[in-house]
Amino acid sequence: MRAKFIVLVVLSLFLASCNADEEKACEAVKNGALPDNASVYATEEIAIDAPVEKVWNLVTDIDHWPDWMANVSDATLEGPLEVGSEFELVKAGLPGRSTLAIIEPNETFGWCGMTLEKIRIASIASAIIWRFEERQGITTVLLEESLEGSIVAAIYPSDKLAGDLKTRLLELKTASEQ
Repeated sequence: MRAKFIVLVVLSLFLASCNADEEKACEAVKNGALPDNASVYATEEIAIDAPVEKVWNLVTDIDHWPDWMANVSDATLEGPLEVGSEFELVKAGLPGRSTLAIIEPNETFGWCGMTLEKIRIASIASAIIWRFEERQGITTVLLEESLEGSIVAAIYPSDKLAGDLKTRLLELKTASEQ
């Protein structure tokens, strides 16, 4: 009986340590940063020949992400575009739920969220920040993302994330310059 108890305690501690820490990700994004110790991290930048307001409006119009992001099949903002509002999305076939954490119009937009949250051992906490700067009608967009979870680095390394961020920025450039 004691051996079963010890096994259950060890298993519980293991599962608790595998669960991604969404709170830590959200706190970092609220402060305009990404978590310090993320398993996976990438940043990419692009120059877009469009005013910052147009680029900003595309990025912050969550319900219309599927119109220009190929790997997003559904996105729904629940409530107004303000810090604390949540949205659901299906990205690359995986459902996720996120919370808007920072909104500085035409400058910074970020959120934190969870993917696979119902599978504790595989849950992934994400933190995403978009930064915008316009100079002479050209908008520079910096996109940063971090992922944390017990298995995320093995299945989605930083170089793969960087490639996906680059694709997302190219899609944004195409949509913004039309």
